[in-house]
Amino acid sequence: MPNSPDTQRPEIKPRARQIARRDALPLSQPEALPPRPEVTDEEFLNVAEVAILAAKQEHPDTFREAEEGFERVQRVSRRQVARRKWTRARADQFEREAFAAYVAADSYDEVTGALDRGSFVRSVSRGITKHPHPKKTHVYMDTDINKLKDMNEKSKNKHASADRALATYAKFHIMKLSEHFGYRGRMGRLSGDEFGIIIEDTTPEEVETFFTNIAEERAAYFGVVEQEEELVNPISATMAMTTFEPGDTFDSMHRRTDAELVALKQARNNIAQQTTQENG
Repeated sequence: MPNSPDTQRPEIKPRARQIARRDALPLSQPEALPPRPEVTDEEFLNVAEVAILAAKQEHPDTFREAEEGFERVQRVSRRQVARRKWTRARADQFEREAFAAYVAADSYDEVTGALDRGSFVRSVSRGITKHPHPKKTHVYMDTDINKLKDMNEKSKNKHASADRALATYAKFHIMKLSEHFGYRGRMGRLSGDEFGIIIEDTTPEEVETFFTNIAEERAAYFGVVEQEEELVNPISATMAMTTFEPGDTFDSMHRRTDAELVALKQARNNIAQQTTQENG
């Protein structure tokens, strides 16, 4: 069940830049040295690619001004070329953008690549000060991942499987928000199983249509991970939405969506209990 926004929650500390720096090789050393086992190339690439999208949305000016030079990114991308998974052009683009992403912002969740709680709250607070176009508003959403505890305890790789499910959920939605809304749509991780989404200068109808249109692609995208990780339940989330009202802050909007999430989950649990009793 989601926590009250008044309950103090620990900040999710980003490690993306730390991961990169601790595994970086000075240019004078050979590339053949093996990477540290605690961070695989796949994990690094997944977080980096999502952080690139988020940085483009949150820090477009700084992102464009950042320079190349990120040793860890360069080494990973070169291995991708050596394995013939990437072209040299694709590797060059990745090196530039990943370096820019980490320079532009150092506050991304280490598991998913989404903005961490503090950065997301600041981003929302800035965004809602902008005046939307006539007949448009700002839309805020909370999403709570369903049955994350079961994924942690019963999936093939336990906690690692649950982390991959979270990363998959975030990556898909960040990609789609970027494609459809550009910088206006952003996502952050608020707690272990909770994400927030802000979409500026839009309408509730446009947002609802957006989520309807991506549903089929989302199911297919999630299905690959669900099968590979042998997840005990599909990747899904309960979602609550509210629109900006004059005088709103992040906290006031979050209180409304949080209360709705609690009510939605309680109603679902009541239905499940009633069904169990009837079948029993």
